[in-house]
Amino acid sequence: MSAGTDASSRAGAIRARPPRIRALERLTFIALFAGLTAAAGEATGAATAVRIAKPAMGAWLDDHLFDLMAGGATGFGLLIGIRAARRFAGRACARPRAAWIALIAAIVAFPPLSKLCAAAGRAGTDAGGAAIESWLVGGFGYNGGETAFKIYLSAAYFARMALFAAVAGAAIFAIAAAAAIASGRGYSSDGS
Repeated sequence: MSAGTDASSRAGAIRARPPRIRALERLTFIALFAGLTAAAGEATGAATAVRIAKPAMGAWLDDHLFDLMAGGATGFGLLIGIRAARRFAGRACARPRAAWIALIAAIVAFPPLSKLCAAAGRAGTDAGGAAIESWLVGGFGYNGGETAFKIYLSAAYFARMALFAAVAGAAIFAIAAAAAIASGRGYSSDGS
């Protein structure tokens, strides 16, 4: 076997997909479900319906629904970022150690990152908002258009917050992977 063939096979082994971590997949689904449920509640005014049956719980929900949406979007983005960066790293981080370290770091960074992603998600929301709202009201009537516009805004907030958090999650994983590789615990020369 020539040196070039050996190097290319080793590079192919390094870039191969790392084994799945089911716990990360489940946490990603839970964060997505929680965030989208809160976004739907924020868009449709679900707290008002809850206030009728349980006034105290409806008031709490009304105060915290955006925070629940921001937390779900941030958690979802962090996990997507960690999983995408791990897949990009391939067999270089085949062992799950770097992913678990990144998950712990993401949990520690979650509270301030959630506030930061919420603020970043709100930035630039007026760009074209009036035109979209006018178009939706024209197409669905006033009540339907306003509800559709609220759904659009909630989806846009959720997507932007998740995007910012995904970048942070990828960065957190990169730092954890670099530490694991530097310590010799995240990579072996045969790609396993």
